[in-house]
Amino acid sequence: MIIAGPCLINNTVDAERAVALVFQLVERELCDKFRVKIFGGGTSVEKYKSGIGTEGFKVLSEINKILPCGTEIQTDGQYYNAKGKLSWLWVGARNSQNYGLLATLRDFDGDIMLKRGPGQTIQELIGIYDIMSTLIGKKIYVIERGINTFDRLNDSRWMPDIKGALIIKNEYPSIWDRYIIDCSHSVGRKEYVADIYKAFKEIGCKHFMFECTIDGYSETDQRHMLSVDELAGILK
Repeated sequence: MIIAGPCLINNTVDAERAVALVFQLVERELCDKFRVKIFGGGTSVEKYKSGIGTEGFKVLSEINKILPCGTEIQTDGQYYNAKGKLSWLWVGARNSQNYGLLATLRDFDGDIMLKRGPGQTIQELIGIYDIMSTLIGKKIYVIERGINTFDRLNDSRWMPDIKGALIIKNEYPSIWDRYIIDCSHSVGRKEYVADIYKAFKEIGCKHFMFECTIDGYSETDQRHMLSVDELAGILK
């Protein structure tokens, strides 16, 4: 499974670009699910204030008619606005141990994907998977988006945990079947994305997530943002 899409919709121009991107991804058969955020967050005031907000659900529900669309939800209110409009949802790394929010998702019909927190151990990730499977009553997906290490550069995000992936592959095959590597956030630089994709594909990873726009331009996460052509080159 390939998941692709831009980081964030901030305004109507971003929304128009997102819709145009969907048509290109479908026409070129580059992905199975579309991803994009409409609520801000992150580690700065600017990122926290960003995002088009609830208004973005109008655009996402239209995109969902073309390609299964998902977005990050951070609160119960955002979840109830998303319910019935989208095919899948993800919980970001900073909320992946927010048990109150996770419990709210139990009546969602589509797929739920949890991003691993940068300080979350493999054992904690497995525990969250088991908790969510119990709460929801079905298997969910987990997303590896990189962990903290001693060598964290300002523009290279975190470190993809290939050893952790191997532990899951060999000891928890049921989770391995639902394991996604976020090739963009886990490295933070576009020149590393192709090699991370190849490395995780080589060990048997089945599902991948990429951030991309039509031309590779983005006001957020520009350092690792791919263009459609670059994504196509990596995949094909």
